[in-house]
Amino acid sequence: DIASDQTFDTRVVVTTSDSDLLDNLQTEVVHGTIDGGLQVNGGSFVFVSPGTYQEDDLVASDAVATNDILATGSASETIISNTEDGNTILTVDQAVQVDGFTFDSQADDTGTDVVITDNGATLSNGTFTGGSDYESRTAIDVQGTAEVRDSSVSGYGVGVTTNDDATISVDVTGTGDSSTGIVATAASAPLIADSSVSNAGAGIQVDSTGDVEVVRSSLTGNRIGLEIT
Repeated sequence: DIASDQTFDTRVVVTTSDSDLLDNLQTEVVHGTIDGGLQVNGGSFVFVSPGTYQEDDLVASDAVATNDILATGSASETIISNTEDGNTILTVDQAVQVDGFTFDSQADDTGTDVVITDNGATLSNGTFTGGSDYESRTAIDVQGTAEVRDSSVSGYGVGVTTNDDATISVDVTGTGDSSTGIVATAASAPLIADSSVSNAGAGIQVDSTGDVEVVRSSLTGNRIGLEIT
């Protein structure tokens, strides 16, 4: 079996089922990169083993019929890191679940690390780690009615932005008065539930004409808890 009894620094396999990982390989290939797995067509599941993957501009697109992108270990063990300033780590442009990754940004400009554009996409159990030089950068930009849940963000200028009716459940630790936890823009009416924001200039900033709903959420230690502009 090509995927067992072997040692890999990084290992990505593509299967036809979300169970029985080694028994349902889509292709008899073990990929060393996540991008390699995303290029396999055919309604597949991309399983990513623990390791550090230095990759830029990953795209989960309808052009390649991937289903879910799943870490087989914990987020602390499965790390995706961009390699150059300005590059997005991942764009999600189809209705997939992305689950169980740490996104470790190496960029310190005004870009965004994960961009979600498909209404049916879900990002779950993610950890976003920026740093002291990343105060102009955004962790997650949700451009549709997607769901972001059970995820944490620290060290960014902006934790999450949305311009649509997304569902957001995140814990954001800001970088001080110049940072914002969650931003709702345009005519968005997101549901922000079971979230928390601390150590930010504004916990939640509403720059939207839509009906933004905030429930069961905690805003502590911010200069402004809820800002409506």
